[in-house]
Amino acid sequence: MSTLTSMRNPYATHTDFRDFQGLIPENTHFLPSNIDMICERKGNFLIGEWKKPNENMATGQQLLLKAFAQVPKFTVLVIIGNTDNEQTEVGDVFQVVLGRCVKIGEGLDFLKDFYVMWYEFANSKG
Repeated sequence: MSTLTSMRNPYATHTDFRDFQGLIPENTHFLPSNIDMICERKGNFLIGEWKKPNENMATGQQLLLKAFAQVPKFTVLVIIGNTDNEQTEVGDVFQVVLGRCVKIGEGLDFLKDFYVMWYEFANSKG
């Protein structure tokens, strides 16, 4: 299946939040974040943030992911890879645990297995 037919909105673009810059006078850099991947099953959430190799993550986004990871029933991943050129490439996969990114695996097969394992765990908790 091609990316254009498997994506829910193949024409979606990155959201630019520049118009929110400075709206909070005491914290002028406070901006919304986008999340690349989020799933819910029976009150359990899986969040995944995808970064290309050597791509930096903004401090605010790091803080947001750490905060999500502290919420019960939230699992937060940072995935090094991309879905460019109608091909999914996955390098290292990290889980945010106790405020740190801990490498838990690598490769697309690992990520798929983790996804299925997470679903089965979440589904059993209903």
